[in-house]
Amino acid sequence: MKRKSLFKNVVISAAALITVSAVIYSCKKNVQNENPDLAGASFFTEMKSVTPSAIEISAYQVELSFKRDKNSDRTIPTAFELNMPGGKNYQVAITSKSKGFGGVDIYVGTVKDDLAKGPASKMRNFTLIDDPKNNTVFADFSVDKVNYTLSKRDDNTFRLSAIKPVERNDKDAIPASSSAKQATTELAVASGELCDGIYIIDLYVGYSNQAVASIGAGNLTAYANDMVASVNNGLANSLVDNVRVRLVGTGTNPNNPGVVPAALDNGPTWFASGVASTGADLLCLVQQPTNAPGSAGGYGNMPGWVAVAGANWTTVYRHEIGHNLGSNHCEPGIRPYAAGYDNGHWATHMCNNSVNYYSNPDVQDDQGRPLGNANTANNARLWRERAAEMSGRAAHVLPFTDCSSSRQ
Repeated sequence: MKRKSLFKNVVISAAALITVSAVIYSCKKNVQNENPDLAGASFFTEMKSVTPSAIEISAYQVELSFKRDKNSDRTIPTAFELNMPGGKNYQVAITSKSKGFGGVDIYVGTVKDDLAKGPASKMRNFTLIDDPKNNTVFADFSVDKVNYTLSKRDDNTFRLSAIKPVERNDKDAIPASSSAKQATTELAVASGELCDGIYIIDLYVGYSNQAVASIGAGNLTAYANDMVASVNNGLANSLVDNVRVRLVGTGTNPNNPGVVPAALDNGPTWFASGVASTGADLLCLVQQPTNAPGSAGGYGNMPGWVAVAGANWTTVYRHEIGHNLGSNHCEPGIRPYAAGYDNGHWATHMCNNSVNYYSNPDVQDDQGRPLGNANTANNARLWRERAAEMSGRAAHVLPFTDCSSSRQ
């Protein structure tokens, strides 16, 4: 087993609380216009430039065109205009809605930017998590290869952030500890568990207290759901239809060595109780980056079940879970085709991570170019082949319901 990291460190700030609770894998449906009075409206009603943080290209304080409070049953429209800084507007079409961990509503759709056309016109590149229990909304979307997040701040304002790409680092490959290898062996079960023909990989997310302070305590449930949605959107975009990831629990811990290899060694101990009680197959640690030696934006055992991601980089986990799967970056991992792909226009998750796709030679971008190579870059094939093994590391604890809705 190896650990692979794509990213070098950029310093940001930290995080606190969150609880383990049962989750129902349920109700993914095509949405009707649940809020017709907002259809076609601009998403933001006010926008004011604010000072960006170290990981932001730019940042804005914004007001939303729909209001969320604990007594409101308002939902977002199925179509609206995403009015972005600089005066450029994009049409957004919401195509599915589902329930996630913690009772959140997960909306998924497509931003009709310059890349979402032709063969890529139905790609999932917009996610919004509506969390009524914590009275917050968290969104994550890509526009013309720039990733944006929308989050609620401690002062109850909303912040629109253009996130800097994490710096590339291809040289961090470190053998996993013997304890990590042993944990994988001991918990393995005979085969994965199916939900209406789909293998379900259960994920537990463990935050450091410093990461909580950075992300915002009220955003933790939404943030973890967003990380999972990004992986599942990538699988759907890449025509992988036999496996999905399910969030089953979250927790916090005071340890924050940063995004370093030691976190992978120690994380399973920090969150042993939560992982065991939820039957999680995978563990993702969210750490506040530090300047410790070996710091990066993310690490993942390759192959394995533990990953660590820097706080506020929402797209890092979809890359690190690819290392857990067994993929390398732009070169082969555990199999000759276990690699990401850069076709000169788009770069998939494991090879620069600029768009929400895993490599697949059968998928084309907006210019009709393939996003993989059958012999050297086909992570869609790797996902299909390893789905049972990935979902079978531990016996599932939380029940499946509404299994027919697990297909997107």
